[in-house]
Amino acid sequence: DLVLPAVVEALSHRQLEVRARAGDVLANLSAAGKIEIARTVLWLLRSPDVDARRMAVEVARKAKDPAQEVWPKLFVYLRDVDWWVRERVSDALIEIAGEKLLPYVMGFLSDPEVAIRMFGVEVIRRLSAGNALGALVKTATSDTDWWVRERAVEAIGQIGDARAAPWLVDLSLREPRMAVCAIHALGLLGASEHAGHVAMSLQSGD
Repeated sequence: DLVLPAVVEALSHRQLEVRARAGDVLANLSAAGKIEIARTVLWLLRSPDVDARRMAVEVARKAKDPAQEVWPKLFVYLRDVDWWVRERVSDALIEIAGEKLLPYVMGFLSDPEVAIRMFGVEVIRRLSAGNALGALVKTATSDTDWWVRERAVEAIGQIGDARAAPWLVDLSLREPRMAVCAIHALGLLGASEHAGHVAMSLQSGD
């Protein structure tokens, strides 16, 4: 693992031969089990160089991970990196793993840090994971930060599951402060049958 910074730097070297050799070294180390896959993927994903991030995708796809150990470790590392690193790697993680990320990212919804909970909501929103609807409803109902709650409501609307419509109507009537985002989510769902309730909510709010 100590060689990772040097190898990652070499992957973005100006000379093609150096980049190619660095890729070979990384592939051989990964295949031999001499570097930790999760740490390697994170090192590559945080690189500003697009070729290094592309290599991360390949390493993660080819990793032999029958026990599904990579994703839990990777999310442990993500918890403690800078926010810009989390933002940078989210695109690649979604491309690499899709909904396999869901069991791990849902754990972020109960994190003590607001920024981590927000990251969890954003990844779930981008995954359009309907099976996370219940977790998003819980977050939108009980999170202590109003910004996280609003983003969770928006994510519910963008997922597009019509089962959420009655709950959104109830939220708009019960909590005037959340009415605007709840109504917006209903619009995303195309829930025109609830127009009367929306009008009632707008009339009752100031």
